[in-house]
Amino acid sequence: MKRIIGLGFVLAIPVALFADNANDVSKELKALEGKWKAVAMEAGGKPFPKEGVPDFTFIVAADGKSIGQSSQGEYQATITVDPKKGPKTIDNLHESGAQKGKKQYGIYKLEGDKWTVCMTRPGVAEGDRPKDFDTKDTANVVFVFELLKEGSKHQPPAAELQPLQGTWEGVMVGQESGGKITITITGNSLHFHRDTNFWFETTITLPAGTDPQQLHATIKRCAPPESPIGKVVVAIFKIEDETLTLAAGGDGSEGAPKSFETTENQGLTRYELRKVQPQKQNPQPPKTR
Repeated sequence: MKRIIGLGFVLAIPVALFADNANDVSKELKALEGKWKAVAMEAGGKPFPKEGVPDFTFIVAADGKSIGQSSQGEYQATITVDPKKGPKTIDNLHESGAQKGKKQYGIYKLEGDKWTVCMTRPGVAEGDRPKDFDTKDTANVVFVFELLKEGSKHQPPAAELQPLQGTWEGVMVGQESGGKITITITGNSLHFHRDTNFWFETTITLPAGTDPQQLHATIKRCAPPESPIGKVVVAIFKIEDETLTLAAGGDGSEGAPKSFETTENQGLTRYELRKVQPQKQNPQPPKTR
């Protein structure tokens, strides 16, 4: 009996350790949540001149879903981190764009609103992960990011925005073959992504006393660029059974739809999306004889 109890205790230890590690990862991703702008870079052991730092931002959601944006376009990614390693490690899996399906391996340090990351090129082996932040005689690149205040974790979402927080994935109803739609909401920032050629970055408000509940999204950045910056898109939404239904006038009308159903007199663009759950690392159970 003592052997059985002892064995049970030994087998329980890895489970407890995994639970602690998952909690640490969740806390770390929460700390990284927000919109980060590159303010400095280094490659080949030399820092970039200030005017040579590209206009690049990286948006991180609390579930690890991320969006990289530059003047050339944007891509979607998922990051995974291990805050218990020394130095802390980060993997960046490209999920769209020219490097789709490829991973980057890196290390990082987080110092308040400053995030320093040393990354490999996409597609190299995990064994090439940097050991330190020195880029001399390597193909690695160091990014120094600063957290932008707008829509960041320093502005906790209002109570009415809280249910919308996170990453939602789904389709446009009736156009399922058009591919996956991803909506990421952080604070009062909403990012809509269909592909690298069609995305919108907006700020949102929820007018009180509307039925169905309205959502007003003001476009800040977008592709294609001919779409008007500053335009306010008026939509309605509901969350039922963990599904977000979002509808806007399909004819570009600025008026709010009256319902979620399409009629002969009312064209609608309707999206059905489900929240993406944070990824968990799979525990490695101990081998037993």
